[in-house]
Amino acid sequence: CSEFTAALKLVHEIRAHVLLAGMNIKVDTDQLPQWCSFAYLVDSADITSYLDQNAIGKYQKADIIYREILSIFYDVAPKGLKLRAASAEEMRIITFMPCSGGVGSSTAAAACAKALAATGESVLYLNIETNGLADAYFTGEGVASFSDIITALKLKRSNLTIKIESALRTDPSGVSFFSSPKHALDIREFNAEDAETLLNNLTKFKTVIIDSDLGTDGIAKELMKLSTTVVLVGDGSATSNIKLERLIDTLSIMDENENTGIISKIMLLYNKLTQRSSTREYDRVGVLGTIQAFNSASEQRIVDLVASSGAFSKLCMGGE
Repeated sequence: CSEFTAALKLVHEIRAHVLLAGMNIKVDTDQLPQWCSFAYLVDSADITSYLDQNAIGKYQKADIIYREILSIFYDVAPKGLKLRAASAEEMRIITFMPCSGGVGSSTAAAACAKALAATGESVLYLNIETNGLADAYFTGEGVASFSDIITALKLKRSNLTIKIESALRTDPSGVSFFSSPKHALDIREFNAEDAETLLNNLTKFKTVIIDSDLGTDGIAKELMKLSTTVVLVGDGSATSNIKLERLIDTLSIMDENENTGIISKIMLLYNKLTQRSSTREYDRVGVLGTIQAFNSASEQRIVDLVASSGAFSKLCMGGE
């Protein structure tokens, strides 16, 4: 019998969910059972399709191949199947939001993720900004992006953890992340319900760092309610301080009227400080730290400098 016939027989015997074959083997996918997905093993990672079928580059690192197999398996995975979380410890959610534009909130969030990873924590950096770009701060091999996660969330399938694992990338610093959405508009489909569902499926991580736009309603409000700590980032300028004060007043009123519990989670981070900057203290709101401005340095270099500045020591010690 042919190699495919023998493989097909084995697929039925062991109820295999994924079948991989070399390019020299002709596979009639119509004969495969519904529970089995298929992909060709090809010579280049740049080839994503071969003979109208999924393709996986065979000359890649093992963990990359594993994630691509998981992505294919996701399409046929039994309902309710989930990957077991690596840790049963309670997950921290630390959300960074800018109180005004240009204060370096994303730089601070990325630096915090690196600072925590340097202590040995399992950390995920999650950028959900409207025009966010996780790839500006982290690098890692992989094919899937956050767009694939959004699609999986909309499908409301119970085996979301499989898609998550297949889409994760790991930076040399140890920080895990999702590559930026393929299209900037994709992130607009990500709503408060999606955020809660996703976070409930990220329990393998000790800490999730969320890099978000500022808001007092919708997804921003829900993220603040779900978070362990909310870091509001300002730069100590007059405009930034005025906006920060107004924001704290708004959140305080929300807390009183709706019992959101948000105000008690807030910590202030003053970033990009200069001699003309001024910091302020507010009742019920603590200060996480201060970071001086770094001039004439690349974005990646600034992230590394901020990560090692000690500004996140309270968080590294498990403080809130």
